[in-house]
Formats: sequence, structure tokens, C-alpha cells
Amino acid sequence: MGLSASAQQDGLGLGVIIGEPTGLSVKKFVGDDAFSAAAAWSVKYDYFYVHLDYLKHNYFLGDQLPVYIGLGGALGFGKDMAVTARVPLGISYLFRGPFDVFFEVVPGLRIIPETDFDVMGAGGFHFYF
Repeated sequence: MGLSASAQQDGLGLGVIIGEPTGLSVKKFVGDDAFSAAAAWSVKYDYFYVHLDYLKHNYFLGDQLPVYIGLGGALGFGKDMAVTARVPLGISYLFRGPFDVFFEVVPGLRIIPETDFDVMGAGGFHFYF
């Protein structure tokens, strides 16, 4: 990762995720990779939702435009509890200041309450401090 992304690399990013789901988002870089989490509302399933993902970033488009793939899990709390395995695929733009924006598509395999394939998508931003 280049110097242009040092604020993101060194800090904790707090922001929002908008789409499916919509809520608060947190991101913490560990070297070139990151942990990403959200606490949000799923309109599609009408429940409170949390996820945690490990993201592997690739900088072949440049220091400020990483693409990423990840692996994680999600829990949904509503009428029934839901457990989902997630594979986020996305792209971020790391501004020179302490700010990023991202867009992602997330295929997943819902395990509980029933096995089902699912796709979510969202965009958002983080402010790093």
C-alpha cells in the first residue's frame, strides 16, 4: 500500500453502509488486508443484522483503488435467527485524506433457518481516525 492510503492503513474507519443492509460500518486495516464489520437493518429480511468479514485487498489498479475479496459471516435477528456465510467482492477508493468510499456485491449461503443462496449489495464510506 502506498503513502496515499496511510491514514486508512493506520486508523480505524467508522462510517455507513447503504443498500442491503443499511447501517453503521467499521473497517480496520491489518497491513494490506482488513477486517470489516457492520451493524445494520436488512429491509429484504426485515431484521437486525451484523456481519464480520476478512478482506484481502489487491492494488493492481493503483494505491488508491484496491479491489477486494473476503470471507465472513453474518447473523440476522428477527422473527427467526439467520446465519449466513459471506464472500464480499468489492472496490474502494482511498482518498488522500482520512476517507474512503466502497461498493460491494456479496454472494452468500444462508445456513440457518434454511439453506439458501443469497446476494446482497451496498455502498458506503468510512472516516478514519
